[in-house]
Amino acid sequence: MTQSKSSHWRLNLLMLLTLMTLVVAGWYLIEHTQEISIEPQVRWFPPETDCALETQGSCESQIHSAKVRLTVPPNSLKVLTPIPIEVHTELAKVQEVILDFQGRDMYMGINRYPLSRKSDHLYTGEGILSICTDEDMVWRARILFKTPQGWLGTWFDFQVPHP
Repeated sequence: MTQSKSSHWRLNLLMLLTLMTLVVAGWYLIEHTQEISIEPQVRWFPPETDCALETQGSCESQIHSAKVRLTVPPNSLKVLTPIPIEVHTELAKVQEVILDFQGRDMYMGINRYPLSRKSDHLYTGEGILSICTDEDMVWRARILFKTPQGWLGTWFDFQVPHP
């Protein structure tokens, strides 16, 4: 009888721990999905002209009538190396800025980097490009802005040779 009560107590404890684990895993899944799911809510503004970020080091676009400029140091677009990033924007009331590196023609995983606010119009941070087996990889640097009007975004394509 004592062994049965002990087994019953252990079984209840295991069920409680399993339930708690499922609750924590569910909470994590909901939080993580919300972080990734900003994608459908973004209003995209395509760049007006082509820009070779890999050679120019700076590219500009417009969201509504506000200029957006992405700047990286010369020769810094290399795989598996931290890339210093600056984003200048004339957008008002920006709450958050995220840089998202994506393969333009190939899925390369989630490569999102939140940028830190340095002033009302300057955001900085670092990003890393993953390695690709193709000879040359065309990447897309997508810049996402959280504003009171919702998420707004633009992008710039650039090419990185295989190391």
